[in-house]
Amino acid sequence: MLDCGMIGRLRSVSCFEGGAFQWPVASTSYFSFAESGGGVLRDIGTHCLDLLTWWFGEPDEIHYADDAMGGVEANCLVRLRFGGFDATVRLSRDWARPNLYRLEGERGS
Repeated sequence: MLDCGMIGRLRSVSCFEGGAFQWPVASTSYFSFAESGGGVLRDIGTHCLDLLTWWFGEPDEIHYADDAMGGVEANCLVRLRFGGFDATVRLSRDWARPNLYRLEGERGS
């Protein structure tokens, strides 16, 4: 759709991945930064960011915020700038929304 120009020049990209954390765990290590190395960004965010860089290349700018407060993040927001458009990535372990990748172009999405 992008290569053939079906939706026109990209204006923005928005992604949401996640949902309520419901996996059975045997210990609290999943929620310890020292033991797990990170939260939702490390868990599912790597796949989302990998897909975006595969599609669009390396971003020109990266802005990041999360709710870790010294532990692992359950929610984070990543804003990326790719040439002529911005991409917003929201990742969550407690926000119930459908997973979605939306590419907004001049002629459609």
